[in-house]
Amino acid sequence: MGYNSQIPRFNRELSRKERQTLEAWGVHITGNIKTRTPVDKGRLKGSIQHRVNEKNGSVIVGTNAEYAIPVEFGSGIHAENGRGKKTKWRGNIPGVGWRWIEGQKPQPYFRPGWEAARKDLPAIIRRIWSK
Repeated sequence: MGYNSQIPRFNRELSRKERQTLEAWGVHITGNIKTRTPVDKGRLKGSIQHRVNEKNGSVIVGTNAEYAIPVEFGSGIHAENGRGKKTKWRGNIPGVGWRWIEGQKPQPYFRPGWEAARKDLPAIIRRIWSK
């Protein structure tokens, strides 16, 4: 059995390790973000998912909850870096009625989860590639 006959096996093993690493990384990031996600009814936390893109070797973590950004960055007069509406506004809240609304304070969960998870990547790589 020559060197050239081992190349396909090596490539398969490399591809398998890459997939395992990306998947483990996605699970780790998603878990770190979810542990920091504020919970009202749990919809935001339950909507956070990851997807592995093997073609370009990336992991995408995100949510389809439309209120994820205001939770992370705040809204209205409370928004980070003054990016929200500068004054209160009137809104009709179902079951409550008309109220003056000033927005909500930021409750960062995504960025702190990413920062906490990111330092663990070398250990994840070592664990998978040392097997």
